[in-house]
Amino acid sequence: MTIRRDMGPRRPNPRDPRSNRGPSGPARKDARGRRVVPVRRKNPLPLILGGVGGFFLLLVIIIVAASSGGTPEKMVIQKREAPSVVPVSAPDVSALEREGRAKCEAGFQEVPGLKAQFAAASEERKQDILPKLVDKLRLMKEGLELLRRANGMITEYNQAAGKSMKKLEYGSYEQLWKTEAGLLASQLEKDAQSSCQQGLAAIKSLEAKMSAALSDAEKHSLKAALKEAMDQISHGMSLYDYIYQINGQLFDTKKYGEARKLASSKYHELQ
Repeated sequence: MTIRRDMGPRRPNPRDPRSNRGPSGPARKDARGRRVVPVRRKNPLPLILGGVGGFFLLLVIIIVAASSGGTPEKMVIQKREAPSVVPVSAPDVSALEREGRAKCEAGFQEVPGLKAQFAAASEERKQDILPKLVDKLRLMKEGLELLRRANGMITEYNQAAGKSMKKLEYGSYEQLWKTEAGLLASQLEKDAQSSCQQGLAAIKSLEAKMSAALSDAEKHSLKAALKEAMDQISHGMSLYDYIYQINGQLFDTKKYGEARKLASSKYHELQ
């Protein structure tokens, strides 16, 4: 007879289905008398932790989508497509060319004759010819600006499309305008400055009389002197305006304008 020593509870054998039974006791049987093996319950903690983690992940996605102005369903990475190359068409400069050449041609035909008349005329007659000469040079300037704009459009097209569209030619117009406009503007600038300076100097010399008590005869003399000085400044300012019409050049005439305004105010007081 072999005596078994008590070595403690036996370790369950994973391969023995009998070892998976619960605590010792009478075995449970079903209605047919078969033994029922109790099923071990699974731990629900991993499922709970997984569900909580999934909920927080979904919450983070919703917050990020809302802050970016979209929804989770629309968060799709869009691929950037290369911009399509639009073919560049040749510019239509016919209207600019037509108008520009018409203006240039009007000046080109009449400027030489008007210049000759202006050079041979008396000072009084020059005042009648000068506006006509300036007007034709102004027309040529405007026409040249239109032709230059047309050539600028052609240059942009050639650079963008890699073409060699021929530019407009207007060298004869430009040469005449540069020569005649430059000579006339230079002469007018000298005359304008001289006339304005004479008027300014005259008004400054009359400042003492303008603030003094005068007799009727002195007032009459002062009025005449102020009138002559204002006319000199006005004439010079008109010449500066002619220069602007010819080539767009501006001059600082502020001191002349202020002097004329002062003289005009005193002149009307003496009326």
